[in-house]
Amino acid sequence: KPMAELMAMLRERRVDFVLAFRPSERMDDIESHVLFDNHLAVILRQGHPLAAHTSLSASDISDFSLALPCSGLQARNALDGCLAMAGATLPPPRVELNEVNILLELVKRSDMVTILSEATVYNQLGVRAIPLSLPGSQMEGCVHMLRNAYRKHSAMAFITLLKDSPAVSARRHNWFT
Repeated sequence: KPMAELMAMLRERRVDFVLAFRPSERMDDIESHVLFDNHLAVILRQGHPLAAHTSLSASDISDFSLALPCSGLQARNALDGCLAMAGATLPPPRVELNEVNILLELVKRSDMVTILSEATVYNQLGVRAIPLSLPGSQMEGCVHMLRNAYRKHSAMAFITLLKDSPAVSARRHNWFT
């Protein structure tokens, strides 16, 4: 779901918390606690012509077909912001999807590339995440909660399990005790 929809669900108390990247604009009624640091990465298949690179710029990937997340999704918002900040451009995407698993399958089976958060491909086989060398490409994975609202014990227990998971503990912040 797009970030705006997730935050609306939180404000309407349809969910107890939201796990998402930090939004670009501060929200006074929502606390955002950083779980882990992350960055935008070019995701491509093992064996792709660019797979040996240690970082990639917008111009490095401009000759390849792009499969990008739809506008409104957090990775796309972050990418669009980075490109604007750097004055860089990418060719129009060949495919835009709101389903990350399908994006990953497309890049696994072709020379298409996508741009997502590095954490998206944690434990994924057949793909590589190569850092995107654009200013502002850092992302923070957060738990978002309503400010000054009651926090259910079950929600806090789930967050504890999450922060102690191998995927998060390698990059985590220790805000939660």
